[in-house]
Amino acid sequence: MLKTAMETPGEKEHERREKASRVWGLRFYRSPGSGEGARVVMTGEMEDVSCGLIISSIGYKSLSIDPSVPFDSHRAIVPNNMGRIQEAPGLYCSGWLKTGPTGVKPVTFSEWEKIDSEEVRRGAAIGKPREKLLTVEEMLQVAGK
Repeated sequence: MLKTAMETPGEKEHERREKASRVWGLRFYRSPGSGEGARVVMTGEMEDVSCGLIISSIGYKSLSIDPSVPFDSHRAIVPNNMGRIQEAPGLYCSGWLKTGPTGVKPVTFSEWEKIDSEEVRRGAAIGKPREKLLTVEEMLQVAGK
């Protein structure tokens, strides 16, 4: 990803980018816990969002991903200005990589495994890969905290 973001595109990639859609938008409240005090209300509606890349992140403290990307190891963030990575044009960050860890106290890996196992168990019961726990309180209860 870093290579793609930083290097000048070849002719084929340049042509693909020229033809690419320039439309984008924000979709709020699409996942549990979005924003401070947000509450998820199940409506029964489903939405499929096509995308080319999904990056999943698990953990409490971010780590440096590449020596060429600036990283503040004391604060565990990539120095940024509203998500735009300083000293790395074309790169952006979000979440805890942007702000540092926030919210409830961290859980250990074995506690996370309990949460993961419960989500997978609930999902299997309804024919899905997993069924997310929707509240921090429920996650902590499953984790044994």
